[in-house]
Amino acid sequence: MSQSVLTVRQVRQRINTFGKALILYVIILTIFRHGLSLFEKYLPQVFFNQTPEMVFYVGMNILILILSFFPFNYAGKKLDLDLSKYYKKGISTGNLFIYSCVSLGIYFIFTSFMTLFSIFFSTGFSEVNFLGNYRSVDYIIANIAYFIYVVIVKPFCDEYVFRGVIQRSLGIFGRYFGVISSALLYAFAQGNLIEAIPAFFIGWFLSLITIKYHSIKPTIMIQSLTSLFLYLIKVVPDSFLLLVQIAIFVIYVVVTLFIFSKHRSFASDITSVLNGKLWKILMTSYSIIIVYLIFFINVIISIA
Repeated sequence: MSQSVLTVRQVRQRINTFGKALILYVIILTIFRHGLSLFEKYLPQVFFNQTPEMVFYVGMNILILILSFFPFNYAGKKLDLDLSKYYKKGISTGNLFIYSCVSLGIYFIFTSFMTLFSIFFSTGFSEVNFLGNYRSVDYIIANIAYFIYVVIVKPFCDEYVFRGVIQRSLGIFGRYFGVISSALLYAFAQGNLIEAIPAFFIGWFLSLITIKYHSIKPTIMIQSLTSLFLYLIKVVPDSFLLLVQIAIFVIYVVVTLFIFSKHRSFASDITSVLNGKLWKILMTSYSIIIVYLIFFINVIISIA
């Protein structure tokens, strides 16, 4: 199937095939960010007299896996994508370390830049965790479930959804149109602007890694290590803050060396990236409109 033989209607159908699954995924992420307090207030019976945090986090892990893998696996089959071989090729330990440092460097740089928005309005990260709250077995389970979500479940789901299905679906219109558009949709899946901007550039970087290895296994591992480091920063005792600062310094050194040691850059397919008609079709497809409307609602909630 090539771009030249597709009508506008066929392109929209292709976008909406994965777009409907993306709506489900974005909705479930939104529930994860804001749902605990709402359920406690309006539907406390769903917790069956158990600790709400434990039930919520364990249940959300299962729900996110179900509403990412199965709908997108179905979409992939409808779009004739062979997903079975797309997460088998691995990555060397050296490259995994370097690319994870680059991903963290992108996160730190753009997150620091976006925090300047706090000068103009109050916003913050919307996901709530229970770090440091281990007063019962239920809360220990809640913390474990949150850790599994952050380090295992979400990295796998994000890569399967955005690099495994969406990038490849849109890549038939141009390799780098698939890179940029999937990164943009990845940004729309975040909870607020402070998370969305770094996510766009991280998504861009991970999409290039996916192209290089023709596999999402390396990017799942990069996402997991990145998330693990950010998680450890939250839980590390104050007495170890110097080690954290040293680690961040090492990350920036590795990123700098990586940038200056590159002998070639990824060539860009400017024709597809700058194709206004393609962008118009993508951004006016009904499923994508719903996705960025949900994003704007999340932004408003984060500011309020």
